[in-house]
Amino acid sequence: MDYHPNCCRRVLQELQPIYYPIGNTRSFSVFHAVPGDVFEALFLGCGDVRNVLATARDASKFRSLKHLTVHINDKERQIIARAALLLLLASELDAGCEEDMHFLWDVWYCLDLSHAQNSRLKKYLDRLMAGDYGKRVDMNFSMGEEAVRGVWRGWIRLAAGAAPSPGAIRREREAWIVRHVANKTCSHNVTAHTAAEGLAAGLVTCIKPFMNIDGHNIKKYQAELRAYHVSGAAHLGGDGGERDGWVTNPTLLHPATGAWEVHYAALPYASFFPFDQGEDISTNLRYSTQIAKVCIRKFTELVAGFQACAASVKISVRLWLMDAVYCCDWGPPVGQLFNSVDTSNLADNVELLNLLLMAGPRLKKTPYSRLYARTMVWKGSLRSYLDSSLGVPPEMMPAMFGLRLLTDLTLGTPPFQDHPPLEWALALWSTSALHISSGEGESCGVRNALKALASRCCRPKTSDTNLSVNNVLIALTPLSLALAVVSAATRVAGIFDPSKDWRANADALFRMLAVPACMRLEWNTWMCWLLHGKVAVSPNQAPEEGPNVRVYSCRLQMMPTYTGAWGAPMLRVVLMDATDAVEAMMEGIDSLDKTILAGQQLNSVCFDTATHEVAFLLQERLHPMTAIVLVNMSRQVPLSIVIDLANVKSRAFNRAPPLCARPPLATPITLPTPPPHFALMSVVEHANHYVATLGFNPDASGDRLKIRTTKDDHDPALCANGTSISIPGKDQLPLHFAWPINVDQHKLQRSHKRGILMCTLPKGSSFALWPGDAKFLPKLAPHGLPELTSERLLRCAMGFMFVDVESASSKGVAGLPEFLAMEKTAPKDPVEAALYHIRETIEILFMTCFTKQTQHHVLDGPGDEKNRIRIIVHEKVRMLPDGRPVLQVSYSDQLELWNQDPDYDTRVRAVQRLAKAVDSFVVAGPTSCHHIICEPGELAYFREVLLRNSARTLPSKAQSEVLELPSSEWRASFLMPLYLQRHDTKGGDIVEAGEYVQAAASYACGLSMLDELGSPEDAAHRELRKSLLLNRAAANIKDAEQELGSASAIVTRARPDLKNMLEEAVVSCSGALDIDPRNAKALYRQAQALVRLGLDMIAEDRLMRALKIEKGDAVMQTMLEQIQQRLKKTTPKTGT
Repeated sequence: MDYHPNCCRRVLQELQPIYYPIGNTRSFSVFHAVPGDVFEALFLGCGDVRNVLATARDASKFRSLKHLTVHINDKERQIIARAALLLLLASELDAGCEEDMHFLWDVWYCLDLSHAQNSRLKKYLDRLMAGDYGKRVDMNFSMGEEAVRGVWRGWIRLAAGAAPSPGAIRREREAWIVRHVANKTCSHNVTAHTAAEGLAAGLVTCIKPFMNIDGHNIKKYQAELRAYHVSGAAHLGGDGGERDGWVTNPTLLHPATGAWEVHYAALPYASFFPFDQGEDISTNLRYSTQIAKVCIRKFTELVAGFQACAASVKISVRLWLMDAVYCCDWGPPVGQLFNSVDTSNLADNVELLNLLLMAGPRLKKTPYSRLYARTMVWKGSLRSYLDSSLGVPPEMMPAMFGLRLLTDLTLGTPPFQDHPPLEWALALWSTSALHISSGEGESCGVRNALKALASRCCRPKTSDTNLSVNNVLIALTPLSLALAVVSAATRVAGIFDPSKDWRANADALFRMLAVPACMRLEWNTWMCWLLHGKVAVSPNQAPEEGPNVRVYSCRLQMMPTYTGAWGAPMLRVVLMDATDAVEAMMEGIDSLDKTILAGQQLNSVCFDTATHEVAFLLQERLHPMTAIVLVNMSRQVPLSIVIDLANVKSRAFNRAPPLCARPPLATPITLPTPPPHFALMSVVEHANHYVATLGFNPDASGDRLKIRTTKDDHDPALCANGTSISIPGKDQLPLHFAWPINVDQHKLQRSHKRGILMCTLPKGSSFALWPGDAKFLPKLAPHGLPELTSERLLRCAMGFMFVDVESASSKGVAGLPEFLAMEKTAPKDPVEAALYHIRETIEILFMTCFTKQTQHHVLDGPGDEKNRIRIIVHEKVRMLPDGRPVLQVSYSDQLELWNQDPDYDTRVRAVQRLAKAVDSFVVAGPTSCHHIICEPGELAYFREVLLRNSARTLPSKAQSEVLELPSSEWRASFLMPLYLQRHDTKGGDIVEAGEYVQAAASYACGLSMLDELGSPEDAAHRELRKSLLLNRAAANIKDAEQELGSASAIVTRARPDLKNMLEEAVVSCSGALDIDPRNAKALYRQAQALVRLGLDMIAEDRLMRALKIEKGDAVMQTMLEQIQQRLKKTTPKTGT
């Protein structure tokens, strides 16, 4: 299967485990008038509950409203714990009491608390632990209550005296701010003072337009903001001396470690900036907290409005501890829809498409539904922002996502100005938004297809679409549009013309969607993958031909930084001349910046969070001195060293992979430093061979290349034999493949003009071939297959896996063919031993399922608890139409899970899914699970088998629901017996070695295998049977000729063994003629056997029939003449 590049995402990752328990955007309401007396809102990634309070405040003014239901979601358990605490405080504290509001303000925003406030806070935490969530708000948990209780328990412990002192926390916070600001500005001269001064100066610009005209107090306001960044608190009243001996606010600490993990941009002022026109903060200057006083006045109004709503309207709060995208997908019940969905607290600039795809279907299908998203600072207009982040013109959004943007798209975005939230409505209530000018009139089929798309939000259905990646932020390019448009073929059927090839359809769609011309390469890459097989193949185009694309990937030398709400960088790959880059680095950072700006910037970049590798597309081979630099997309700041392109791994993308292809199925190859005379350009895996493309120096003739098998004992994951391509006396380039290679049958194709050499390497004895398996199997639904009820048939199927293994002694299993009733001995060769052991494990899984109904298995690596595969077998052994048995399985690769470095919550969810799977699928028995000890090489092969089968499995509904496919660590797959070599191929190898008896036995084994498991009505079955019969006949004839010696010798009664062998050859040829009566080869070989048996007259008849089919065949004509001469000599003459 070819490597498929997932080139649709750019990723930003935090350097530290920080989060935002305090909102860093202005609070706003998602309430709007709707028919009826119920309003339901969903807050995704809420951060804190400021928007919930604002929504309730506005709802209190709507007299007909009776019930307000608020669903609060976040993936951080501390944030959900704080949300419950703050809602309890906001509902019970007196908004008219200054002390109460100062207490709520300090708990919400300040790093330290007085002893009285700390004691008061502890009482509220104790109430929450007792299940007392207050009487004015109906609050309960829909997901994650136990995890949140653990947070409250930890905060109670910290409040009781276990928390670090405020001074220690401030020093920890200060060090973190300095480090983070230094990374953001790429400066090494940042101090605590300069960092706080710079952050405060940025905030002052948000309030400067609303101060008195003289502005002479700007330094005082900046000093107040700087003081907050230094102290982490903005207490109202009193001075710093009165706060000596205070304790740290436990709700801003990690409940277990007591560490500080709050981002410095999470501060109270951001929730209330910019101030409204006319607000004057330049009065009462004798206090040093003037800005905080204005903020707390707004804060008090917010709390009072929430309490007014609770007094007149029933407020219900549901808390969801889970990822925002998952919450949209399977959190609330399927029928739970909302009047408003708020995503404004999420990083929309890098994850907006995911939210549109997943949150849109949660809106009620009325013209009053709204989806809110907030943009971050972006240079240019919102139109440019949306076009660059989504890769689709805003006019196409209604058709693509089922949503229409209500906010003015022409609004500019000056630096440091916070935007109001974007407001989206369902597009199907705005028909004008669907109009696409196509020049084909009102009956345009494209327009009708787009209307069908707009009937619901287009959520991609393909298994490899990654809608949520833990701990990373995703940005999508126009390739995502291609995937979203084409993934559901039924909804875009009117767009494609099935009479045209994929390129013509791709070009038509490219023009219709007005995709930027610079994205042509990426567009063709996706279209080849998505459209291939759905439309006809052009006569001038090879069936598997796609764009000539190279996918390069390299490991990041320095992780890119995510700087928060202002100026968040995004990855960009820049190509430049290596010599120029080195010279620019020596001249200084300014010169390097100019060189970067002059370089070629690539549009599509993929950052793999599992391997920390960046992959990008290039259309043609570049100059050997080409280098790459990874830069910050917005500020062009280098994020990596200069990387020589010659040291970057490359894989080809030159055909359309199946729709089930996924990046983990890529060929694992190791590319060393290329030798001077030739270098590997790409390796592509096909069904039964690999194709390695090499560029070679014309001075080194390709005729002298040698290819040989090598062994690799250093990497246990590479259990297959490798291959070494070498020039005698010069260079050697080792390669490694997941499956063994048959080096003796390689083929070389050279192009001296292009300097290209293509080496075809057939897969060796480890590749499973069955009639019809020469290409990838289609999608298979194992749960829909009939049950296999015959134990004898199952044992035969298992025994046939070992026919290539030396037999040691008879086991005497009744009812089985003799060659299957033998005890087997594992080979000594490590590769062959691994292939033997995996077959043995498959046999154990099948037989324990059939005889003992064992369903839960664990494949363990020796001495390594992480190297483990957990398998659940679903009930019964199934049977394919061709007779092969099949097991429907679900499996989880623990080694893969550990390599992804999951956090604690991810591991907890994995354990919960395991318990749920066992309860749902495994019948209670005497043992909980069955452990099978496997060698490392065996486990490596087993992973490959399960992963390949998983890519072509259609899971059952129960698998998808219980295991949460495809978003969890589980995969649906199936297992079949692993037949490692077709017996006609194996027999041919033995014939070439002159071992005719063994060859005939191999062909006989293949025939028995087909008789037991095959389908006689299948064309492939009949063709293989004919081939095995003819080859067995040929082996028998050659063995008899070898024994008889003379070319004209006839078998006598003294050699009954040879007579039986030749008679068997005659019978085999008759069987082949039953399948194909006009098979000249069968007639010829039957004649050969008949001649040795002394039956010349019958042999003459067979040859005459064969010559009518193969006219002029010299060999058969010569043999016929010899027979006729013998018949003349033996026929008595008759007189007249």
